[in-house]
Amino acid sequence: MHAVRHFHRRTAIAHRARAEVLTMPDCPTEPELVHQRVRAHIDVVAARRAGPWDFEPPGRPR
Repeated sequence: MHAVRHFHRRTAIAHRARAEVLTMPDCPTEPELVHQRVRAHIDVVAARRAGPWDFEPPGRPR
């Protein structure tokens, strides 16, 4: 279940990043350049909001 949530979140972020890059006025037309720009923009999109499953697990009692 945990892996499915991460997969869904990561694919949603990638889709959002690609959509945003393709709507930028200075978007390149060469596929490799678009790919590079999308890869760089994924971190920006991911940093906007953490998912409910991205939490710091509690530490172990000593």
